[in-house]
Amino acid sequence: MLDKTTSEIFEEIKNNKKVLNHESLKTIRDNLIHTLESALSIDQTKLVQKTTFLLKNIKRENDLLDYEIDTYIYKEELQDLIKNLNMTNDKNIFLIELKNFERPIPKEVQEKIKYCKDNKLFDEYYILFTDYTKKKQNIAKNGNAKTKEKDPIIFGAFIDRTYKTAMMSERIYYIADWVDEYCDLTLEKLTSIDSNIVKNIDKQDNIDTLLQLSESLLEQEKVQELKSRSSFLNKFRNMFKGK
Repeated sequence: MLDKTTSEIFEEIKNNKKVLNHESLKTIRDNLIHTLESALSIDQTKLVQKTTFLLKNIKRENDLLDYEIDTYIYKEELQDLIKNLNMTNDKNIFLIELKNFERPIPKEVQEKIKYCKDNKLFDEYYILFTDYTKKKQNIAKNGNAKTKEKDPIIFGAFIDRTYKTAMMSERIYYIADWVDEYCDLTLEKLTSIDSNIVKNIDKQDNIDTLLQLSESLLEQEKVQELKSRSSFLNKFRNMFKGK
């Protein structure tokens, strides 16, 4: 893996993708049913929770096939690959939640994401990308800027947050990839040079509407964050009750 370009790295990740079908899902389902029956018979609560989550996912994965989404990679394989590649190739490759991705996404990819969200196909979306903005100083110092590869990938995942510890599916599904021509620019610089980013937003009423939608979304995020903090504090306090 030494001295690979980001393009070669991302191609390797794509080559690690696997394809699912109804027959393989049936085999997995039958094995999960057997495991769940065994766990229930001796009250293995944690195993029951995990197996129940995975069994529910089987139905959703069968639905994915109906929507022609069948390509996946194992989460652990992807995380290990990113870790090893960042160590051996000096890359800034990240896998983050869609909501934390700070770069514009092409319209055609947005449509695919909206399609998945409208049909509630996944609980969370993750983007794999290279962040060249974090490497600018190093590139400027050594004067050896390599060709910038620009190939983000978005995946969908199943997550159950009803328990104390959230459970995430081992298989994460490929949705789309695209070319990011300005992968080395910050958002501020990008919006100052690319007119396509701000097209059709030239009237004040459009701007006001967008700002209202933005504030509404951010307010929802704040409420969710406060709930999470409150839950953590309550758990922390309960640790010392009765002592």
